[in-house]
Amino acid sequence: MNKFFEMKKLKIHHWILIAFLLGIVVGIIFKKNENRLVITYGQEDKQRSERITFTGFAQLVVENNQIYDTISFKDVRQLVKFVEKNTKKILLAKIDGKVLLNVKEIKFAEAPLKFLSPLGTLFLRLLSFLAIPLVISSMIVGVASLGNIKTLGRIGSRTILFYIITTGIAVIIGIAIAITIKPGEKITPEVKAQIEEVSQEVVTEKLKAKGQIDIVDFFVNIVPANPFKAISNGEMLPIIFFAIFVGIGLTLVEPSKSQIVISFFDTISNVFIRMVKVVLWFAPFGVFALIAVAVSDFGVPILSTLGYYMFCVILGLAFQFFVVYSVLIWLFARINPMIFYSGLREAFIVAFTTSSSAATLPVTFQCVEENLGVPNKIASFVLPLGATVNMNGTSLYQAVAAIFIAQFYGLDLSYSQLATILLTSMLAAVGTAPVPGVGIIMLIMVLQSVGIPAQGIGLILGVDRILDMLRTIPNIAGDAVVSLIVWKMETKKSK
Repeated sequence: MNKFFEMKKLKIHHWILIAFLLGIVVGIIFKKNENRLVITYGQEDKQRSERITFTGFAQLVVENNQIYDTISFKDVRQLVKFVEKNTKKILLAKIDGKVLLNVKEIKFAEAPLKFLSPLGTLFLRLLSFLAIPLVISSMIVGVASLGNIKTLGRIGSRTILFYIITTGIAVIIGIAIAITIKPGEKITPEVKAQIEEVSQEVVTEKLKAKGQIDIVDFFVNIVPANPFKAISNGEMLPIIFFAIFVGIGLTLVEPSKSQIVISFFDTISNVFIRMVKVVLWFAPFGVFALIAVAVSDFGVPILSTLGYYMFCVILGLAFQFFVVYSVLIWLFARINPMIFYSGLREAFIVAFTTSSSAATLPVTFQCVEENLGVPNKIASFVLPLGATVNMNGTSLYQAVAAIFIAQFYGLDLSYSQLATILLTSMLAAVGTAPVPGVGIIMLIMVLQSVGIPAQGIGLILGVDRILDMLRTIPNIAGDAVVSLIVWKMETKKSK
């Protein structure tokens, strides 16, 4: 009987998967009502708030210089925006059959699952807390363990080469799918008007945070003036440079002295790997909270209006994930791709729910080393570098998004403009921080490089979160693929 229960005992990835599916169900059941409003009204000393459902028609009676106007609204977003911006005195509001006097504020009600957000945030913070110390310690040990500069150069050149190859393939796939399916031309005028009602404040905010990449400055800033400041700010490329340089320095010191430092960082690395195992036991709760809140917030209408665009992105990501990676694994690593996908199950789920390559990095480390057998000296170099510069999913998405927006505005892109999208999408992916939501900001650089209106990001903001979650999976999978290939190539060379 005991043996039976041991066989039936669920492993951590099973619990994570159950939590993931349960989060989807709960999110659908308790989905956010976009028409649910919170209205504050009454005299200053007797204000009260009430929740009201917008039923498709509202009227406001407003006063401006002793002139009274009655304004009608059929769109809930226009109603909220008017009350937010208008300085006129709102004497009366009639919504959902109720009449409210002296309206002070009308805002959207919070999502019913908002209370779960701190649980998901805590999970993200735990993963982020582990990522940087793990990168520094494991990368120093990994580089020092390579033994000499020649080995480091060989592994580094192979890593960069395959990162360029996988990213280039991803962008080409995205461009090919977008110009074949033409998602931007399949949207009706009515739907166009609906999509363009995205809050201009959000678009303006994204435009202010737009990414500008100067090639010279980009490479200069990789070298940190103060490594400890880079660590405190979470600047991954300078951190990686610091760790590599320390590792190189240790290889140049006589072994009797360097071994003490290497052993210290090796112990630190092992400690944080053990901490990853502890955090993973909290993962089902964090995954449940993140996915439930996300699904609750999505809203079905915006997903349906942008269906063709989403289909193109998802099709491209799926082709990169299942076809391109499987071919590369089979050709260069000579292993069954199913072993690879099975070994990274936990990392895929965590990547989807966190939308962050950096936050997933500790779990990716564990999966690649323990499940796929990649030695630490390879994984500790390839994975942190990939989490920063190898964003296959993000590159593909930016190419599709740029062409979609161009088609939406009726712009015909030349071959030279498509080539520019190819190059800037690859470059933007390198400059994209491995955290949620940054890809939409770097997309502005891609749009501006070929003269596409940057305001077009407002068209896709509504579905960016779900696509951000999806494109993170190929991002971390691409890093793992390259680490596996580099390891197999090094193994062949040593024979």
